[in-house]
Amino acid sequence: MEEKPALGLGSLVSSLRVVYKSGRTKDLSWRRSQLNGLIRLLTEKEEEIFDALHDDLGKHRTESFRDEVGVVVKSIKHTLQNLEKWAAPEKASSYAVGFLSGDGAGAAGAARGRAHFLLLESPIRCPLCSTTPSVSLCLFSQFFIIFAMR
Repeated sequence: MEEKPALGLGSLVSSLRVVYKSGRTKDLSWRRSQLNGLIRLLTEKEEEIFDALHDDLGKHRTESFRDEVGVVVKSIKHTLQNLEKWAAPEKASSYAVGFLSGDGAGAAGAARGRAHFLLLESPIRCPLCSTTPSVSLCLFSQFFIIFAMR
């Protein structure tokens, strides 16, 4: 059964698959640049975001910063600080490897890497804040996030 993207996002999903298959998403510098780009976008468009949240939802600027923009920027900065540690291969016990090889000195590890697509549908009152748990997940498990507002 073929997966059908919701909300007519087929071409976007296809282009994201091309980027993933190119291997570009595995590079930590690419991930860093994407995260820094998100911070830049949020800070450059902050006034427009505040205006939209006020016009659409009646949110005060302080509430918009506290609950939306500020939370996401803080999450991204936390992610940037921990990027290398989170992306490093996980250490695994080498006892079984050494035991099976007969020399008692094996090495084991697990490399991280997944290819998933995640469609986030945000609650209408908090359109940006629903992205914060996924910011870290997004670039460490190589998730592509597609935002859909209802």
